[in-house]
Amino acid sequence: MARLAAGRRLLLLQHTRAGRAIRAVGQNQDAAQLLGMNVSALYMSAFGLSAVLASVAGILLGSIRFLSPGMGGEPLTKALIVMIFGGLGSMLGTVIGAYVIGLLEATSNYVVGLYWTPAILFGVMIVTLMIRPSGLFGKLVMRATLPGRRGTRIALLIFSRPAKLAVC
Repeated sequence: MARLAAGRRLLLLQHTRAGRAIRAVGQNQDAAQLLGMNVSALYMSAFGLSAVLASVAGILLGSIRFLSPGMGGEPLTKALIVMIFGGLGSMLGTVIGAYVIGLLEATSNYVVGLYWTPAILFGVMIVTLMIRPSGLFGKLVMRATLPGRRGTRIALLIFSRPAKLAVC
């Protein structure tokens, strides 16, 4: 079921006009608006697609676990680790990251036990961020250094999605 949903989402975002418009708004909202795209409608459709996928995931998760109002913490944490490990903005990285983290979790459950598994997963995430801040398959667009206090230099990492900076 997950492969089917991920494959359909990939086909939608890569090969349809609406998917390309959603990706264009995600990359540069102002340019997309200048090209005549309805940015608010595209945001609503992306939110709706996310809500549908989250509801399907909740229904499937509810069939194998006990339902409670605060039940999403553990899968959400694992999804965060998978996204950071695979790289933001990379569908292939997310899929490969999910398999690697799943195998690592199963192996660490068997070897060291259930208690230490989350610590191992977070350790892998921290090591990944230290070695490759953009994740395994994320793209680092530019690296610049800014002068810091007392002669130190602060590294500024800019990834494939530009961030808006506010000056106060």
